Amino acid sequence: MFQLLVYYYFNLTLISDPHCIDSYIMMSIPTDFYHQWRSSAMATHLLKETSGPDFPERVLHLIWMHQRFESTPCTTTCGKPIEILHPGFWNHGAGPDFRSAVLRIDDQLYKHADIELDLKPSFWRSHRHDLNPNFNKVRLHVIWEGAIPDNHPLPVLRLSDYTNESQCNLIEWAGDSVTECWPERLCGQCRSPLNQLSPESIQVLVRQAALLRLQLKAKRIEEDAREIGYRDALWLHLFNGLGYRKNQWPMRRLYYLTGKIMEDLDMKKPEETRFLMQSRLFGIANLIPKQLPQQPQKDHGYIRKCWDAWWRDRDTFEQDILPKCMWHMQSIRPANHPLRRLATVAHWMTDPNFIQRIEEWFNTPMQTRIAQEKMHALLGDYSDEFWSWHWSMTGPKMKTPSFLTGAERTNELVINVILPWLLARSGSDPTDDHNDLIQRIKRLYSNWPRAADNALLKMARTRLLNGRKCGWIQSAADQQGLLQILADFCSHTNATCEHCLFPEVVQAVEAHIAIPE
Repeated sequence: MFQLLVYYYFNLTLISDPHCIDSYIMMSIPTDFYHQWRSSAMATHLLKETSGPDFPERVLHLIWMHQRFESTPCTTTCGKPIEILHPGFWNHGAGPDFRSAVLRIDDQLYKHADIELDLKPSFWRSHRHDLNPNFNKVRLHVIWEGAIPDNHPLPVLRLSDYTNESQCNLIEWAGDSVTECWPERLCGQCRSPLNQLSPESIQVLVRQAALLRLQLKAKRIEEDAREIGYRDALWLHLFNGLGYRKNQWPMRRLYYLTGKIMEDLDMKKPEETRFLMQSRLFGIANLIPKQLPQQPQKDHGYIRKCWDAWWRDRDTFEQDILPKCMWHMQSIRPANHPLRRLATVAHWMTDPNFIQRIEEWFNTPMQTRIAQEKMHALLGDYSDEFWSWHWSMTGPKMKTPSFLTGAERTNELVINVILPWLLARSGSDPTDDHNDLIQRIKRLYSNWPRAADNALLKMARTRLLNGRKCGWIQSAADQQGLLQILADFCSHTNATCEHCLFPEVVQAVEAHIAIPE
């Protein structure tokens, strides 16, 4: 068990005497000054009583999440009764607006329904949701107002029929940041017993889940290593890690083609080998532009070379080219574009000492902060004539060069790939607290700085710990523990926590965890 840590201008030209500033401000600004200006701004921008562009769709989302309407009883526009057992979880990414809702529509129970919200019913087809397979699980179309076409494919709930509040009042209510918090009744059933635990007890529980997550990832790598060896298992999981959740399949497929890609590059110079590997990875990924930029620029020389090299090799790899539709590019930041990730992989795989440098990094005692800096340099500090200066093939040149792998992605790879790989390769029992190698891995894991926030972590904090301060979340291991709890419990139930055992687990924590003094 991990050791617990307890965490505990103003313009003076108007006033000659600086000691009078506070009293001057109090006399000059009325006590309701900000409130008046806020109301004025609302009236200016949002006073219309029609659901045009002045009624943001975000307000509709908040109305649904908080069920701020007369939901009992309500019916679809066709007269079918609706019982909303849980409105689902707000999806801030691509796809339906709310997922995993629990609904009963005309005696038909849906335990994992998707919900789409639009201001008008016509948006279903004008936004092409009817042609998007991501919307196949939508069971209810929630709108604000509007007439429903005869051929509309889904049950429709028109919220304006069930609220007497003006749009101006709803918009002002939605402007309050408190509305971002989930209502009490929508939180998980474990929230109440978790509130009875001290932060130290919660952290012990979460850290144990984190350690289990590390062991499970190491076990998966060990299983792959039995078939392809530990070196190739590391490469496989690095490719997966660069693909994120939505692009892991194409990245994994490209890994299996790296042997074919590199088989005739042994006798070439390192720079030429790296460039040819980049062009082949780009081409097989089907991400090279079909046409060159029409206006030549100084930095387009690399694109031209890449384009020419790929078209010389294309026939060799024609059967391996991935369908372009396999890549999910929505909401991807420029630094995370697959092209840039593949350019980075080419540097790693053409560095003959890459894995040896990872081993030396681990075997050199250093503070966690120094270890983080060293690993950031190891994964990202490569000089590339093009990709050190560009986020994409067609974007402008950056003013200053950047690491090929940022600190955020470095943290993710260390936690999800490199430390589990080291644990798997050690061949030791991961629960052996007397093994120095295992203890070094666990110390790095437990002390590694927090990774960037994401939707799943926000879900965990909101669903499990809504309303509580989370100052104890200090490391990446704490985040990993929360994610493991979601995977072990929340992902096996529905939004109403049906048959979930985690509340019982929480209730038993105090009886089994002794907090060290």
